[in-house]
Amino acid sequence: MAGALSPTDAESLRGLVAGVSEAVEARIRGEESAGEQVRRVTQAVQIAGMGAPEYWLSQLLQPLKSVCISMAQEMKLLPLVKEQGTKCISAEDMAKQTGYDALLISRVMRTLTNVGLCEEAGHNTYRSSQVSQIVASTGGMAGVKVACLSAISGRPKCFC
Repeated sequence: MAGALSPTDAESLRGLVAGVSEAVEARIRGEESAGEQVRRVTQAVQIAGMGAPEYWLSQLLQPLKSVCISMAQEMKLLPLVKEQGTKCISAEDMAKQTGYDALLISRVMRTLTNVGLCEEAGHNTYRSSQVSQIVASTGGMAGVKVACLSAISGRPKCFC
């Protein structure tokens, strides 16, 4: 468990949280570039709240997350979760429908829940989220293929 923040660090974190509220209000008003402002300030809150070492470790794991997203797409897991709507589906049920091992599915899904692509409703049981609805759409799946292309097969010649 992390120790308490120093008074200076605590005050800095409170200031960042106030900045999140301001950025959210700007987004609500529809101000140009407010979405980027929300991203920047929430990232600053993550760094301050988690601590730089833990935040850096989470960034180092980004390639693993990309690979798991790509695997989930190839295994057809996200469309299965999306089809359930608000209902839950277990790793065991996904294994029966896809032919993949339930343990492999649960490990891939653990990473997907960590990045917010779906929600873990119980032990090895998952539910769709707003993000999974987008990722499992035709455009979302095409985006995953393009974004993960270099991670999977090396840098494509067309991007040189």
